[in-house]
Amino acid sequence: MSLSLDEKKDVLQRIIDDQHRRKDIAIAREYYYIDNPILRRGVLQDVKDLLRKADNRIAHNFHQLITDEEVDYLLSYAPIIDIGSETGNADIVKALGDDFLKTSRKLDIEACNSGCAWLHYWVDVNKKAIEYAIVPSDQVIPIMADSLKEQVERLIRYYPIIRTEGIAKKHYLRIEVWDDTSCEYFIVPGDRDSFTLGGAKDDGTIYHKHGKIPFIMFPNNNRHQGNLAKYQGLIDAYDIVVSGYVNDVMDIQQVIYILENYGGEDLDEFRKDLKRFKTVSVGNDGIDGSNGDLRTLTIDIPVEARNSLLDYLKKQIYTAGQALSRDVTSVGNASGQTLKFFYRDLDLKVGDKEVEFTAGFKELIRAICEYKGVAIKEPISITFTRNRISNDQETAQICKDSVGVIPTELIWANHPFVDDIEKCRKLWEAEHAEEDDYSKDFKPGSYEKKETQEE
Repeated sequence: MSLSLDEKKDVLQRIIDDQHRRKDIAIAREYYYIDNPILRRGVLQDVKDLLRKADNRIAHNFHQLITDEEVDYLLSYAPIIDIGSETGNADIVKALGDDFLKTSRKLDIEACNSGCAWLHYWVDVNKKAIEYAIVPSDQVIPIMADSLKEQVERLIRYYPIIRTEGIAKKHYLRIEVWDDTSCEYFIVPGDRDSFTLGGAKDDGTIYHKHGKIPFIMFPNNNRHQGNLAKYQGLIDAYDIVVSGYVNDVMDIQQVIYILENYGGEDLDEFRKDLKRFKTVSVGNDGIDGSNGDLRTLTIDIPVEARNSLLDYLKKQIYTAGQALSRDVTSVGNASGQTLKFFYRDLDLKVGDKEVEFTAGFKELIRAICEYKGVAIKEPISITFTRNRISNDQETAQICKDSVGVIPTELIWANHPFVDDIEKCRKLWEAEHAEEDDYSKDFKPGSYEKKETQEE
């Protein structure tokens, strides 16, 4: 059943109200791709200032560094999935496909920039499998249910399309409204910032059998807040200071001469005398004893103050972003506890995201299991492997000392040499099976004489 006129008006009003959020996402992406505002506005305040002509515009990639660091820390390795069955785990890994880690990393980047990433899944009839893909966050508006629980009741997706009509290309906005059974869609002329309901057409309905809205949210944190808001002003200040610093260094080469009662005929003669004889002839106008003079006007650069400000801003950027400080170049042979100290802020930030992403991955796995008929025998377990600098020698010694105290699989999971627990288990079982056969063959009393059946 198509949407009523009032329902369409409500949807369009929500899209209009979403402009501010969409703008914030666009700004975060600009900073991630190092297209900072400094590149467009510069630092010159007054173009008439004779002392300042250089207009260098230098953007810094702090947001990209902090975002990529977070993604690499959490998702350098694919999350380990366990539903309580080896065959079931294998089916899940096969269904997720080879691009699962790549998609997960893109989800993380999108979440960092927008505050909440979205994954859409559907059934590919030809492949007879569930497919999934990331939907840009600025195309999605969730409509939450009136409940204490965070539950999406309906979901709006809107995005621009171009249609060729005759010899002309016209711009439309496609709008989809999803619920747990269907997708109602229609298009309106215009784009996301300018459209009209008067020309709405192509109403239609698509039904699905998922039993829930086939969109999964992956929040950046429990506040659904992106990273840039925490340090955007600090990055802008850093860009301005560095750009102004470089401008001053270039402008200092421009010396302005102030002449009083010059005794020569013209400025060309002045420049020749200054260059050839290193002297300039000045006169006396005889009025009130006013003598000639030559002075220079240059720019004074407060180097120490600027360096101190840059150090402060850089420190504050990494502190606000809960990132690893780039000033720590070496930690030597530090112990595991010392190394963990450097990661304390990053662990807090990533721990919050890990909780949110775990819930999203579990929802995707349940959808795959339901479609493929795979039984979930135990609560779904999602294990992330955090990629941090560690003291491998210390960790290996702890694993060695833990043999016989904790289960072997837990030791494997934490050993620095083990990346794949399933592969480790198979190698372990094959190796010990050979040892068991060897021990059995050479155990005293295992041989008998064929004639008498005596030992």
